[in-house]
Amino acid sequence: MNFREKLILLKEKVIQWIITYKNVVIPSVIGVFIFVLVIINMNLFQITYFRMKHMPDKVVNILTKAKEQNYDDLYFKQGLQYLVEDASEVSRVFLEKHFKNLDTASQDKILEKYNAEGIQFVSQQEIFDVIIQGTKTDTIKAYMKKLDDVTFERALSEYFDASAKLTQDSVDALYTLLSLKGERIPLKNFKLSIFELLNFPHNGDAESISVKILDYIQPESVKTTLTNELKTNEIEVKTLSIWVDILNKKRIITAQEYLNFTNAYGMIKKSQESLKQIQLQEVDLINMKQTVDVETDVIANQIVRLQKDIKTMQDQTANINEQVSTLKNYKQIDLYILDKYENGEYEAAIPEKSWLFGTYKPSSQKVRLKTTRSSVGEIGVHSFKVYDGGRIDGNVLYYTEVSEEQLIKIEGLEDQIRDANAQINTKNGEIDKLNKEIDEIRKTNNYDATLSLIEELELKKNNIAVEIEKNRLAIQTLFGIGNVIV
Repeated sequence: MNFREKLILLKEKVIQWIITYKNVVIPSVIGVFIFVLVIINMNLFQITYFRMKHMPDKVVNILTKAKEQNYDDLYFKQGLQYLVEDASEVSRVFLEKHFKNLDTASQDKILEKYNAEGIQFVSQQEIFDVIIQGTKTDTIKAYMKKLDDVTFERALSEYFDASAKLTQDSVDALYTLLSLKGERIPLKNFKLSIFELLNFPHNGDAESISVKILDYIQPESVKTTLTNELKTNEIEVKTLSIWVDILNKKRIITAQEYLNFTNAYGMIKKSQESLKQIQLQEVDLINMKQTVDVETDVIANQIVRLQKDIKTMQDQTANINEQVSTLKNYKQIDLYILDKYENGEYEAAIPEKSWLFGTYKPSSQKVRLKTTRSSVGEIGVHSFKVYDGGRIDGNVLYYTEVSEEQLIKIEGLEDQIRDANAQINTKNGEIDKLNKEIDEIRKTNNYDATLSLIEELELKKNNIAVEIEKNRLAIQTLFGIGNVIV
């Protein structure tokens, strides 16, 4: 018997068995089928029961255990519909916690319920995430419009880290939320840096996202916030002019403020252009001056070297003069020689003139003289160069005659001084000649006129700087801000 014949035989036996025991087999199969069906739909049966008994917490327990792939199952949709209808606190906690993971239709049903009954999410983070991911249904728009300023701003403050720097992603996200809300916020409960916002690249383009955000903030809040930030943040006047144009287009500043700024900034630009022209002229004049300076500096360096030589010689001469002064610390004196002692010493007296005959005679003031180069052969008045040696024996003056060597040394030093002075005079003459060469070169090249023109331009530059500073301060005062960089 082959396999096919065995299979036919087995089939006939099974059919015969079923016919024989049909009263037992058929009810059993039906029972098993019903049992399997109940097991498969246990969650649905439980949810149906809990709905009838109004037990939302039990429904939440079942739905909480569901995985995302079960969200399309009948039991989950029935349970979710019940929680939306119930809208009790326990139901809302589940709906808000899982809102982001639900499909758009389910989200709409939840928000329709919330909008109808004036319910708000405890935290708007789930709503914000859904909006930023791209979902902007009518129900979401309606919900956002129902949020009051305080709730909305506090939600923004929680969603965006106030201490973090703005990024392009955060700017885009903020614009998405603000534009969907569609109303101007006062910035009372949400800290936003207008300074950072305007620092994003926009080149004054009113359609730039960072600029368009200003359309959803109250103008006075924008102005106050930015003014306070600019009190402590420097800004270049060119950048400020771009910002002021934006603020004017957005009607955040008054027409008069814009006019005053435009006038002041216009004066600054005009002054800067004048300054540029002056600097161009100044470059030409300085080049002319430096061309002459290069030529005369060579001569001036020679003068400096001569002046150094003169200074060195003057210092040397001063030193020699000190030596001469020390050596010439003697005096010329007339003495009346009375007697001669050994070793070239003499007894003498200060001479005095006789009133009767007009001749000299020795006075009572006695003197002892030590000679070094003189030899006196007779009594009478003689002249000597002497050093004062003080007194001896009570009232006798003691003098020492200056030696021949001393006088020769003095004369040699004085010769050195005369030679040095002659050289100094020669070098001064050379300096005078060189200075005349410099004067001639400068005269030929109109050097003095060039210097005068440079001084005039410097004065004009100073006046322009004053004008720029005046208008810079006018801008700072106009908006009550800190340093504006020009």
